[in-house]
Amino acid sequence: MKKNEQLVISARNGDKKALSQLLENIREPVFQLAIRMLGFPSDAEDATQEILIKVMTNLAGFRQKSKFKTWVYRISLHHLLNVKRKYADKYNINFQSWEDYIHVDRGDVRLNDRNNQEKALLINEVRTGCVQGLLLCLDKDVRAAFLLGEIFEFTSKDGAWILGITPEAFRKRLSRGRKKIKAFMVKNCGFLNDSNPCRCREQAERDINTGMIDPDHLYFKDPKIKNLPSLDMGKTLSELDDIGKMITLFKTYPRYSSPDSTAGMMKELIHSQNFSLFQ
Repeated sequence: MKKNEQLVISARNGDKKALSQLLENIREPVFQLAIRMLGFPSDAEDATQEILIKVMTNLAGFRQKSKFKTWVYRISLHHLLNVKRKYADKYNINFQSWEDYIHVDRGDVRLNDRNNQEKALLINEVRTGCVQGLLLCLDKDVRAAFLLGEIFEFTSKDGAWILGITPEAFRKRLSRGRKKIKAFMVKNCGFLNDSNPCRCREQAERDINTGMIDPDHLYFKDPKIKNLPSLDMGKTLSELDDIGKMITLFKTYPRYSSPDSTAGMMKELIHSQNFSLFQ
């Protein structure tokens, strides 16, 4: 029996240490799903806490007819597909508005005026923001299928069970999401098409100039991550087709981890007098 399944049994028998470890094991995967569904770290942190509480309170309902991981993703996406978050709802992003956004005149700000660490942080901010924006351009149902199938590598059978649809419907949603993002990137992104003018470095310059990025207040600056991700993979990356490059990009970004405050909150809740609520 796998480790998480063993922890489930112990947690259901009242072992608080097992419950704490179980939630710690799933905290990061849940957060990575939440941030890609919702777009912003603060929203993802709130949603992750809410999902972990749901997992805790519904643990008795896990009948081991599926893998624990699959069950957790089912609970997570049911929550994420029905929750409203202020940033994503406020901006109401779609592919046309996102295309208009990246083609605004760049102005005369230059990253050459900054040190290498500052440049790396700003380029990371732009690249992460662009990936997150593209995901938000997809309808929620299509976004969920794209993430499950391409980023988290669930089979169509498991992905369909998580979303409560047929495997055929899951494959259609996945294909629709892949085609829409690829079409956008081939038309607009220099990462997939060298003839496109849009580059993360130039985009950073434009966003600073237009006020879209405040260098002193970055959304995706994670103090826990010392080495920022790089897509400079040389020959390996050049040998990938467009879909391979696209998926590499979406798997690499955002490089932003679940805040430690979430783990602290869950441990405090588990060991509080309210723990009886979760028996």
